[in-house]
Amino acid sequence: MRLIPFALMFLAIPLASCSEPARPSIPARTLTSSFHFTFDLPPDWIIISPTEMAARSTDLSPESIGLPTADPETLKALVARAKSGQQEFYLDGRLSSADFTNNISLQLFEGRNDFSQMTPADIDTFCKKIPGGAQKTYGAKVAVTDCKLEEEAGVQFLSYSYKVPSLGIFILQYEYPFIDDKTLVIVGGGRDTQPIYDRLHTAQREISRGVARYLKAQ
Repeated sequence: MRLIPFALMFLAIPLASCSEPARPSIPARTLTSSFHFTFDLPPDWIIISPTEMAARSTDLSPESIGLPTADPETLKALVARAKSGQQEFYLDGRLSSADFTNNISLQLFEGRNDFSQMTPADIDTFCKKIPGGAQKTYGAKVAVTDCKLEEEAGVQFLSYSYKVPSLGIFILQYEYPFIDDKTLVIVGGGRDTQPIYDRLHTAQREISRGVARYLKAQ
């Protein structure tokens, strides 16, 4: 089983520059991802398409991301993916702060892990690699809170979560075997508080359901 690179989230995408203002909670609307699946999110989630993200990333640099202890090579790769239009973002317009934007990102990686063919021992071996890989990425200790194989609409995917205590953040990561021999990685991250966790988890599960429905129909 191939270890997908840990997908860092941007910690400070300014909400003020986004095309949609944060609004009071009202019924969800149906969205279509640039990766071709649909799902429902409330309008206080702000969309940044891959094309828009590339346009916003002109002045982006490893130093501006806000992770001074992170692995420099990982940051360079992250910036390169943003500038080339390979990432889609959903920003939390309700609970984000002026200096920290809770967000969910989606991006494709080459190679496809078929989780349906993996044994519990395979998954356990993978989960044991997470602390070392994440600590190298963030340059700080992490605490893994969950790692398991899940199923949505008959499609199996890998789900894991961890915290970076020194940064006061949590990460939720899902990895779906996608089409064209690729893996779709969904990463949610935010300040480590229960209301923010609950909000991101709810939104990320809705996105996950949309991915599963799309893959089931292929």
